[in-house]
This record gives sequence, structure tokens and C-alpha cells, in this order.
Amino acid sequence: MVNTKAYLYSVKYYCFLLLVLTACGKDPEPSPTPTPTFSNSFVYDSLELDERFDSVAMVSTDGLDAHEASGIVQSSISSDFVWVINDGGNAAELFLVDVKSGKTVTILELDSMTNTDWEDMAFYQDPTGKNYLLIADIGDNLGLRNGVSVYKFLEPSLNEIDTTLTVQHYQPLGIEEISFTYESGPMDAEALLVNPQNGELYIITKRTLRNRLYHVDQDSAKAFYKGDFTLYMCTASDTKIIDNDHIEVVARNYDRMILWEGNMGQSIESIMSETPRILPYTYIEEQGESIWFTQENGIGTASETRNGVEGRIAIYKKL
Repeated sequence: MVNTKAYLYSVKYYCFLLLVLTACGKDPEPSPTPTPTFSNSFVYDSLELDERFDSVAMVSTDGLDAHEASGIVQSSISSDFVWVINDGGNAAELFLVDVKSGKTVTILELDSMTNTDWEDMAFYQDPTGKNYLLIADIGDNLGLRNGVSVYKFLEPSLNEIDTTLTVQHYQPLGIEEISFTYESGPMDAEALLVNPQNGELYIITKRTLRNRLYHVDQDSAKAFYKGDFTLYMCTASDTKIIDNDHIEVVARNYDRMILWEGNMGQSIESIMSETPRILPYTYIEEQGESIWFTQENGIGTASETRNGVEGRIAIYKKL
């Protein structure tokens, strides 16, 4: 005689097992790629050379102590100083560096911050005149990070630090960690842009065949795909209001540097949808990782140490 209760249990169990095995055998549904608002295609050899910049770079006399200098930005303390960060795997430190010598003035050990994979820096002055530094913890070589972040804090001033000390602890003031995810899943990125008009954040991806521009919506904690352009392996970017009448955006990879120019009031995505100019890049770097606008509106670059060659700061002056 059949045990009805045991029979029904067996049927339910095997049905459940079949469902589990079927589900395990399915490939996960890929995240759909959003439709960009622009797609900017150009041929490098046909780009106009931006002759407003000196083709001969001024190179620092010494190499950088930050051997994995992944991000650099101009300091408002002096035109001779820049802020430098190291790549992931290093301590959460901020280097104040003299651009002419390349020597470190002092190192700030940033309390309450973690260097998971720091890749770029940016500067922003808000409408009240407060100066902020931003550090982009956005590196993700394997595309596995569920979320990334950007640290934002008030730029240290000279009266807050002791330049006679080689290393010192520093608690960043007004610190904010802006965390977000990409709308279409993890992305590897090394370039941060801050719209100088309103402080909005943008990220440029690295390992997509056509590098993508994402806009970070802080309310939803998501980065939205805005467009792509003809650049691969973008390692850094910067943007600045020039002469109080227009905006310039610069980006680089290991071989080239390109620059867009836009009008005041124009969005970053609108500016980058237009054809850029190519910049002189005559100082050969082992692994060019950084780019920024100098206080005099020139272009600064630096490399990580590679093959035993220390990275140096190179400045292309605005003529």
C-alpha cells in the first residue's frame, strides 16, 4: 500500500530539485547597455593640433616619491605645488609636491579614508569660494566591485599643515564619501571630471573599447551612461573654467592627450560630443597616468614609475 504522505513529499522534493538544477544551468541575464545621448567618432590624424600650448615640456628635475602617481591636481596654495595620490595597494596618503623639482614638500596621512583603488583627483571651488579636493576610488580592473566612491573634502591650507614635517597625520575637514553604482554593472575607470560650474561628477571608463562618459547622480547613488568617444584606456581627465569665459576638458591615455572647448553654461556631455583638438605630447613617459590644468591654464602630466624609470612632472605651458 502506497504511503500517500510520503509519495506527495517525494514529488514535491523532486520538483523542487528539478527547478534548482534548471535555474543553476541558466546563464545570468546580461545587463542591457543603456542608449547614450552622444557617440563621438573621430580620427586622431585628422584632429587639429592645439598650438596654444608649448610643444616642449618643462620637466621636473627629480622623480616623484609617489611611485604609483595615479592622480594629480593643481593646489590653490601656490602655482608651484600640486597634490598627488598613489594607486590602490598603497596607504591613504596625500603628497604635496613641488612641480619644478618633483620633490615632496610633505605627506599627509589621511585619517578616516581607505585607498581601495585610488585613480584620479579633481579640484572644485564652490560658489562661496571654498576649495575642495576630490579623490576617485574608482579602479576596478576585474570589474567586480559592487560600488565605488569619490571622497570630497576641503583642500588643506598652509596654516593647517606643517611643511617642516616629512609625514604627518591629517584629518580631512568637511569630508564626504559619495558612493555609487553604474546603471549597467561594474566598470573599470581611472578618470574623474568635476563640472567647475556646479560640482557635478563625471567618470570616464578605461577598458571599454570606446571610452564612456558617466554622470553620477548623487540622489539615486547611480552613474548614468551619457556617451562614448574615440579613446581607449583613458587614464585621467580634468576640466576648468578658462579666463572666466569658457570651459576646457582634457583627457588622456598612454599615447595621446585631447582637449575639448565649450561655452559657459554648456554641459560636460555636450562639450564632449564635439570634435576635440589634439595636444602636443613630446615628453615620452613610461606609463602616463595623470593630467591636469595648471594654475596658468597649461597642461601638466606625470607617469608612474615603470621599468626602473621614475615618473616626473611635465608641464606644457599655455603660450
